[in-house]
Amino acid sequence: MPKLKKNYPEPDSILGAKWIQLGNAKFVLVDKEDFKKVNEYSWASNGIYASTRLCNSRVTMHRFVLNYSGKCVIKHKNGNKFDNRKQNLIIINNNKICKWCGKEFYHRKKTRFLCSRKCVDNLKVKSRRNFSEPDPISNAKWIPLQGGYFCLIDSEKHDQLKDFNWARKDNQGYVSTSINKNGKRTKILMHRMLLQTDKQVDHINGNTLDNRLCNLREADRSQQKANSKKYKNNSSGYKGVSKDCKKWKAQCAKKILGTFGTPEEAAKNYDEAARKKWGEYAALNFPREGENSCHR
Repeated sequence: MPKLKKNYPEPDSILGAKWIQLGNAKFVLVDKEDFKKVNEYSWASNGIYASTRLCNSRVTMHRFVLNYSGKCVIKHKNGNKFDNRKQNLIIINNNKICKWCGKEFYHRKKTRFLCSRKCVDNLKVKSRRNFSEPDPISNAKWIPLQGGYFCLIDSEKHDQLKDFNWARKDNQGYVSTSINKNGKRTKILMHRMLLQTDKQVDHINGNTLDNRLCNLREADRSQQKANSKKYKNNSSGYKGVSKDCKKWKAQCAKKILGTFGTPEEAAKNYDEAARKKWGEYAALNFPREGENSCHR
């Protein structure tokens, strides 16, 4: 059996209003014309507002009285959350105006001034157009990225890529965008889209902003690492060469090639080993014609 309410003495009567008892000893004040519809339900206090359950959802009394289901905040003028007379309730319009389309919208974050993802993308496209393009290159075109960067692609691929919102956000400097795939936002890299592959792709000249087809090739992880430039903290000035006591050690693919009197001699031995192991993928200290250099 449901628990019966205990009858507590009502507070002093107020002209044009009636008291409604909650599940505990508290009372809520409503207008006389609202008393009948409000009193049909069993109300309780959650410590702040009077509320009940309607259609499997929690409804507060002040929203029920005003018949308001919007997202704006309703404030009690006198600060008493149990005074739900209409004269004491006011709807605070927290809606904002979208900076892009001018549409009125609501968002809980005060720093949000764009109503939709489409408006966000449009504003990003507009902002990136404020930067001047680099010098033109024959049979190629520049695509603007976020942050003032530009990416180089083949002219015939421009129409395919121009409508996407591209950015250089990857730690390795790769150009990417996000698309809707099966109802989810999925990240896609530009160089993989151009080669139509899910495998890893290597930039031949080491420039991740040069996505012309002549600069792209499929490669595994070791081949990509072989084509990398020398590290910034390299103390010898040559790739694959490090100090070993008073001599210089050459190392290729975790294999020590030996120690040498000068860093140049160690670098040349690294180059020979890299050529044999990785071939055209090797970035070398002393490259021959048609080979890649690790000094970029």
